[in-house]
Amino acid sequence: EWIRITHGHQGIGVSCLCPQGVRTRMLLGENNERADGFLVKGSVSPQEAAECVVQGIDAEHFLILPHPEVAEFFRRKGADYDRWLGGMQRLAGRVQDGYQLERPGG
Repeated sequence: EWIRITHGHQGIGVSCLCPQGVRTRMLLGENNERADGFLVKGSVSPQEAAECVVQGIDAEHFLILPHPEVAEFFRRKGADYDRWLGGMQRLAGRVQDGYQLERPGG
């Protein structure tokens, strides 16, 4: 945001990609061990994310959102930041608990 605000008048374009989940090793794991993870269900392929990036840059959008529901998350964050933080903490706990269950001895 700062770069776009500060340098946009100089013709420097800045966009921010905010996907919810992209089916890569980062999401799925090295050997697809997290293929049943809760973010996988609504995830997009790398190609779909790339198409959104190209369309977003062509339209000169700052936020590029391959998942429409992410726009609602931004609205909720702005409307009640403390509530949003609490929700994100719960989500982080679910993710961490899920990863611990997947690890040997976890």
